[in-house]
Amino acid sequence: MAASENLDRASGLDRCAQEPVHIIGQIQPHGMLFAISEPDLIVRQVSANVSALLGMAPETILDRSFEAVLGAQLKSHSFT
Repeated sequence: MAASENLDRASGLDRCAQEPVHIIGQIQPHGMLFAISEPDLIVRQVSANVSALLGMAPETILDRSFEAVLGAQLKSHSFT
């Protein structure tokens, strides 16, 4: 690998390390977080931005099966 390629790669890794993804408590605007218990796959926690992305209040998602939450979303969207 050439020296310039090493510098480019190191620079890219530095930029990646600066991404806020590694900071606890922050979710990227286009994503959401679900904490699901096993083996029943019940939603135990969810990020606050879920209402903006799914149109469902977090309180209505908690203690429901992940399948039920996703199923409700799949039925309400057209993928044609």
